[in-house]
Amino acid sequence: LTLCIDNEVDWRDIDGDTCLAYEELDWCTASGEPGPGLGTNASLEDYADADGLNAGEVCCACGAGEDIFRLGVALGLYTSNGFAFDGDTFSGASLAAIHLALQELNGNDRVLAGRRVEFMVVDSKCHAETGYQAAISLDTWGADAVVGTTCSNSAVAAQTESHSHIIVTFGYAVDIGRLMEQAYAAGVGGEGFVWVGGADTAQPKLWEGMSSNVSESERNAIMQGYLGVRGYINTSTPEYVAFAERWRAQPATMDPVTGWCSSAMDDAGAPIYQRYDVDDNLTSYDACVGMVFNTTEEIPPYVAYWYDAVYVVAYALQMLLAGAEGGGSGDITRQELRDAMLAQSFVGVSGTLSFHADGNRSSGLMHEVVNHNGNSALQRVALWAPQGEVLECDVLREGPGLNVECGSVVWST
Repeated sequence: LTLCIDNEVDWRDIDGDTCLAYEELDWCTASGEPGPGLGTNASLEDYADADGLNAGEVCCACGAGEDIFRLGVALGLYTSNGFAFDGDTFSGASLAAIHLALQELNGNDRVLAGRRVEFMVVDSKCHAETGYQAAISLDTWGADAVVGTTCSNSAVAAQTESHSHIIVTFGYAVDIGRLMEQAYAAGVGGEGFVWVGGADTAQPKLWEGMSSNVSESERNAIMQGYLGVRGYINTSTPEYVAFAERWRAQPATMDPVTGWCSSAMDDAGAPIYQRYDVDDNLTSYDACVGMVFNTTEEIPPYVAYWYDAVYVVAYALQMLLAGAEGGGSGDITRQELRDAMLAQSFVGVSGTLSFHADGNRSSGLMHEVVNHNGNSALQRVALWAPQGEVLECDVLREGPGLNVECGSVVWST
């Protein structure tokens, strides 16, 4: 990636020469004057194109161009059949967090030395082929880096003949809930069984999505023994408190009553929140991944991760820019950007951020382990730090700024 974008794509002068030729042949200087390779009596105006534009008005090598950085945003917003993914993990909240971080970066001259960050939003639909096409579109647009989800939609099947009593699920809450219901009817689940799920299932939608003819007592019986792992954020830190204020102060980007959806556009000229007719039903409202920001509603934990992800990229670029302006190369390779991202260490909204060489986070990441309590609710039973070990709640209660309450696991009996 380059630190500057020429003002005209594929520009050529009157002789058909490009900005690259001006740079490599020393036909201009960085201050916009004729270079030694152009000759002593020549001027850049002598070689202007048919519209009168010369290299000094177009080319980065000649002092023109715009300092921008292009960030691709790939999220699973809607499935291929028009169903929205769970908003607290994938859609509106994730997109709003990224958009907020980008607006802050573009309004802060102290970060990236005032350079502008452009962004493009694509819907990967958490589908392999669609995600591949989304990646191609971001690359074609010229994205220098990409932030977004890693999705898992593995097919899950419960087989009574497997004799397995610990079942690990990968999928969406409603789908897994129906699977658990059907499995229970087939003799898989309930007494003697344990279901384990990730963040997508660790929410009330897991049992709320079961058939309407399943009673509450039956749902509790099906859910007994369920364990889920989901993100946990310490919401009492100064960084998070300040972020939460900015988050809740955002203007609404949708109205669920009237169907209004924000018409804001990304830098590729596409709507950020409007998803058009995803269900092939012209009588229904066009899909929208906007949000109404509530002053009391709990902010999904993954929002902090998306917000911090944008700043990891921005701070890495800022570090490389400082090196370039200090005499380094004017171009940055993607490997250099990746290495700079892994070198970052700062206190973000989600905690302290630092990284292992393999790209995994090495600090500040925490998950809560939740269990269905047998009474139509989830309760926390432990906190787990991937960089360490399972932490007992009694220990965590003594930590600074942590207000942790945990119950006991309700197992299937």
